Amino acid sequence: MSDNDTFSELFSPEPEVTKIPAKASWKILIVDDEPDIHAVFRLALQDIEVEGHSLELISAGSLAEAKTVFERYPETALILLDVVMETEHAGLDLVSHIRNTLDNYTTQIVLITGQPGYAPASEVIANYEINGYCLKSELATEKVLTTVYTALRAFQIQQLLQEQRQQLKESEQRYIDYYNNSPDMYVSVDAETANIRECNQTLADNLGYSKDEIIGHPIFDLYHPDCMQDAQRAFKSFVTTGHVKNAELQLIRRDGSKIDVNLNATAVRDEQGKILYSRSCWIDISDRKEKERQLLLAEEVFTNAQEGIIITDSKANIVRVNKAFTRITGYAQPEVIGKNPRMLKSDRQSEAFYLSLWDDICVRGSWHGEVWNRRKNGEYYAAMETISAVRDDDNNISHFVGVFTDITLKKKQQEHLEYIAQYDILTRLPNRSLLIDRLHHAMTQEYRRHGTLAVVFLDLDNFKDINDRYGHDIGDRLLIAIADRLRLAMRKCDTIARLGGDEFVAVLTELQSTNDYVPLLERLLNAASRPVDLDGLSLQVSSSLGVALFPQAEEVDADQLLRQADQAMYQAKLSGKNRFAVFDAVLDRSIRIHHENIKAIRHGLRNNEFVLYYQPKVNMHTGEIFGVEALIRWQHPQRGLLLPGDFLPDIENDPLSVELDNWVINTALRQLAAWQDAGIQLAVSINLGSMSLQQADFVDYLTRQCEVWPQVENRYFEIEILETNALEDIEQVCAIMEACMEIDVQFALDDFGTGYSSLTYLKKLPAATIKIDRGFIHNILNAPEDLAILDGVLNLSQAFNRQTVAEGVETHEQGVLLLKFGCHYAQGYGIARPMPVDEIPHWISSWRLPQSWQKQLPLERDDKVMLYSMTEHRAWLQALEQSIKNRSKPPSLSMTKCRFGQWLAGEGKKRIGHTKAYRELVTSHNAIHRTAAELSELSQHGTDNEIQNTLAELRLQRDNILKQMESIMCAARA
Repeated sequence: MSDNDTFSELFSPEPEVTKIPAKASWKILIVDDEPDIHAVFRLALQDIEVEGHSLELISAGSLAEAKTVFERYPETALILLDVVMETEHAGLDLVSHIRNTLDNYTTQIVLITGQPGYAPASEVIANYEINGYCLKSELATEKVLTTVYTALRAFQIQQLLQEQRQQLKESEQRYIDYYNNSPDMYVSVDAETANIRECNQTLADNLGYSKDEIIGHPIFDLYHPDCMQDAQRAFKSFVTTGHVKNAELQLIRRDGSKIDVNLNATAVRDEQGKILYSRSCWIDISDRKEKERQLLLAEEVFTNAQEGIIITDSKANIVRVNKAFTRITGYAQPEVIGKNPRMLKSDRQSEAFYLSLWDDICVRGSWHGEVWNRRKNGEYYAAMETISAVRDDDNNISHFVGVFTDITLKKKQQEHLEYIAQYDILTRLPNRSLLIDRLHHAMTQEYRRHGTLAVVFLDLDNFKDINDRYGHDIGDRLLIAIADRLRLAMRKCDTIARLGGDEFVAVLTELQSTNDYVPLLERLLNAASRPVDLDGLSLQVSSSLGVALFPQAEEVDADQLLRQADQAMYQAKLSGKNRFAVFDAVLDRSIRIHHENIKAIRHGLRNNEFVLYYQPKVNMHTGEIFGVEALIRWQHPQRGLLLPGDFLPDIENDPLSVELDNWVINTALRQLAAWQDAGIQLAVSINLGSMSLQQADFVDYLTRQCEVWPQVENRYFEIEILETNALEDIEQVCAIMEACMEIDVQFALDDFGTGYSSLTYLKKLPAATIKIDRGFIHNILNAPEDLAILDGVLNLSQAFNRQTVAEGVETHEQGVLLLKFGCHYAQGYGIARPMPVDEIPHWISSWRLPQSWQKQLPLERDDKVMLYSMTEHRAWLQALEQSIKNRSKPPSLSMTKCRFGQWLAGEGKKRIGHTKAYRELVTSHNAIHRTAAELSELSQHGTDNEIQNTLAELRLQRDNILKQMESIMCAARA
């Protein structure tokens, strides 16, 4: 290690990986017999890079296919492997094949299973040399990214270790060459006579003889009498085997002194293999033997020292630890040899800490201080440690030595004293001192990010009466119970503190609007007012809250904020208690506006100002109009027709939202009855908020409303619930849905894909219909990622036997693409806009299925691959045009890195490579890349006219290549 290396690189939380000059893509093999699992991974890993490497996803659906694919791509970085496929042990058989048959331990393998009880994760990991274990039910995007990132980092480290092993091997070879040619003592000895045939000058000089005095004499004349028997055994061994290795002997000088040497000898043979003489090398090890004697003493001290001692090489790889190290950390020496001390690290030191530590070592040669580490069992421990750099004769660092003592008990005692200084002993909440400190910090943070915080002063109402009547012991226990409730009512980013008596202060941070903190205040009021049962007594108090906001028009400090909140609290008490008052006049006005909006909506509901518009839903394959979605509008007397986004946010989580939902249910059922009386068989779907579904009497209310219209067939009535709302309380929602389905009311999962989209939740929710969010439909013609999401959702729907409706279909081209992917049901502006109820009959009579949608059949798998390639090609060209327009970096112009080009060279060639159409397509693809390269060059140096002309040519080539692809697909289906 040189002085230019940094200590943080050696002890940093993550290993430093040598940068690879060519950032080749990392191949990830997904092995699963369920196509939707492949879709989940592709969705989660699209456009992801890890350590500068792009990801190339390869799929296999069986054990045999996986073996074939892995033999084709042995450089695969990661395998995401299903345990159970065509056989119960298919996944584990593949692990055994790779690890044992192919002797590959570099490729990372993560098992993915849908059967949690199949085998314990620890057992599988231990027995099958895998690198991870994950349940399919956990495959959220965040979990997938974490699993893949961790595995690829491990793969990268394995690659680095391989390079280091190769470097070590080369270094050893250089050492051998140097050793064989170094100026050590060399001698050649006749195998029959044991006489010296030749020696070097080094031998003669070291022994004090001339070469002539040595050559021709028996070799045994040079050995010290103390080792004569060992020397004779070594010579006999040489005559028998032809070599001697590392025999430690002693030579005698002319003056009678001796030299400790290490002997290595090899034989020189004639053509018949007879040993003629030896080539022997004596290395003077006198210093080493003396040092060994010294080391024996040092070893005794090292082993029995009470302080933990750790010795690393210059690269911070552990080479020795003592017994005290094992006693303190729990790690035995074999468990840590060769590893970096970062294995002991905790999360309590920053990168800046290690940089400072390294500066001390560079300047002073050592560092001394406190550090928090982690024992083998996971416990934190504090150590007082000294780390010193050991330098060799050339002043290069050869080792690091760390000596430490466990000061955990001392630190805990110190922390307890600090806790007493900063926390209230009774409630264990922060006290005034810590509150002020956190408030100062929060004010600084919010000021920097232009955010808002609220200081809430909370005083319990009538608490003194409890103390006077039942005593201070009961009063203290009541305070503890209320403090616990207040703590649970807070968010993680907030602080609740006790100032003393029955006074508390909360600091609410990261606020954006009134809607952010008003619910928090209501939670605090509720937490303080709920009854508390103590020793058979049911005690109840309320609280008065005062709120002060920061920042304000004028500069204020923490003490002023507390005083303002205190004043507002007294206003709340004067106003009747059990409420809050806001000191900030501006925000108070905002609250009043919010309440006025709710009041206006309630007034509009009472005065029949709300109406339902209806948007048709059609079968794009048959042209059938199978239903409509009822969408609420507010016919405001002054502002005109308002869309839901203009008023629904104001009543979110307000009881008025339930009233409005009930109005929607009643109105939609009335209209459904009218249509059925008129012979119009249309299903009507409505949207309900989460608060309505949470009402205990919701099912009873819906049942009563349905009974009001006995002529209505309930199966034509559908409730759409947002995926995000459904997942808030999955068990309750499932129970409600099942109860409603008992009376034939249907359910649809709206805006699918915008929430968690768990396969387990999809399995549990008994919704007959899944509605794909318009955000995934809008750009499916030009965004391969959205197309992949669409395909994945459709596969999931088919797997779970759900009907799928695409929202937001705006063009006929989108409809064609949806039909090709097997999606028949849709709604959107490309079909019909939401309309008043009296326009529905005319629209039904005039509706005609677009000709382009007629006779469209779902594509086969190979055709879908071609369609993906077409979409990716359009997306690539769109990105190129955008880069020209914005003067930004263009996408890759390489034909080999182009996904369409990769399809041509791979799947396309395999499928249609023998056809003339394929050869023409390759020619067109090459031409469009040449034009793209020319356009990229012109964007830097060309004129606007040249750029526009070349851009027009590129678009013509794009249209031509897409027509060629369409022709190939038509020919394949013919």
